[in-house]
Amino acid sequence: SNQAAAIQAGLLNDLVLTQDGIANLADVAQYGTDNAAVLNQIGERNSIALLQDGDANSAFISQYGSDHHAAVAQFGNNNLVDIQQFGSASRVFVTQSGDSNTAYVIQRN
Repeated sequence: SNQAAAIQAGLLNDLVLTQDGIANLADVAQYGTDNAAVLNQIGERNSIALLQDGDANSAFISQYGSDHHAAVAQFGNNNLVDIQQFGSASRVFVTQSGDSNTAYVIQRN
């Protein structure tokens, strides 16, 4: 089975999560106002840990395949992260501190 946990504290925070497969895990915490997260896990044993602490941060994370891990922390305002993982066993760790940072990551194997 898949598992998901979410904490939303603040105003107008949005989370869209799709899990298709088995043993996927998503753990999301949103603190502040107007944060957005769109997460897709298609496959097996993928994991996402996301922390958004501030205002108007956006995270788009998609995992296709198996055994991927993505850990993202956004501290501040107006930060953007876009991660796509394909294949198997990719790892990514992103921390954004401050305002208006952007990170794009594509991993294939």
